[in-house]
Amino acid sequence: MRPALVTDVEVLEAARRVRARGEEINGWSIRREVGDRGNPRRLLAVWTAQGDTAPPAQAEPAHTVSLPAPVLELVAAARSSLASDLDTIVCTIHRHAREDADATYRRITDDLQASQLRISGELDLAEASVGATEAELNRRGEAIATLEAEVGEARVQIAGLTERERQALDRAQQAEAQAADLQGELEGFGRAAQAAAEARAAAEAQTAAMRDEVAHLRTALERSETARNTEVSRLSADLTRAQQQIDKARAAHQADAATARQQATNAQAAHREEVNRIQQELAKHQGEVTRLLADLEAAKRQQAEAETVTREALSRAGEAAGRATALEEQLRALQPATAVAAHS
Repeated sequence: MRPALVTDVEVLEAARRVRARGEEINGWSIRREVGDRGNPRRLLAVWTAQGDTAPPAQAEPAHTVSLPAPVLELVAAARSSLASDLDTIVCTIHRHAREDADATYRRITDDLQASQLRISGELDLAEASVGATEAELNRRGEAIATLEAEVGEARVQIAGLTERERQALDRAQQAEAQAADLQGELEGFGRAAQAAAEARAAAEAQTAAMRDEVAHLRTALERSETARNTEVSRLSADLTRAQQQIDKARAAHQADAATARQQATNAQAAHREEVNRIQQELAKHQGEVTRLLADLEAAKRQQAEAETVTREALSRAGEAAGRATALEEQLRALQPATAVAAHS
């Protein structure tokens, strides 16, 4: 059980101080004397049960003045009007506070549901892109960055909702303070008025109901905060797992890239060896080609010399043929003379 805000000893001492000043002892006067703490009904009950039985000392007024009947009627009318106004003010404050609390609760619930749906969809998209190529990994990283930004925004929104809850509680406390102030003013017009006492009791009941509503709303908000924290923790764990999968995929890709680079290095080394071998063979064949070119040049020179000799031979053969033709003509010219000489 929660301990009392004001002890019985403090209540008794405060009541005695009120009586010493010549004021009426009631729950609200005792509450003001102890620093606006405690329930007025409990304070008055403690004084009634444990306080002194002697009536409070009444201060002798310096001058006793009786009010005229019209003034007394105005005072009574003012008391009744103030009591009615107090009921209206307290009801209005209670209604506004409850409407604000309901609106805040609905807004918190809607924001949390929207954030949960949006974050769940984005996590599904992020998980679907694990194991893709390097470009897909980069896109996944951007999606995760976007998701983290939205989670930060959701946390900011949640912080704002908590601030609005605190503001609603502050307004409720201000309403309680205003109700207490109005009750004090009402007591200033007449502490003995039964209508004011009934209005004060009604205000206390409505204030207690308001406190119950605020406590209920605070409990509901705490449950929603717990559920939200649980969901955020789960989403953070999912995000961590997705990041780990991305890291594994990136590590595998880097290993494949390292293997490919090693294979490329080996291929380049083999290519350089093949190039060196080809260059060596080319150098060896180049000497052979040089020798063949020299032989070709010699053969060309020999061919030219042969052609020259052939042309000379052909020229000499032509000359011989010409001489042979001349000899044949001479022989044909000599044949008739030879025949004649033979017949002779």
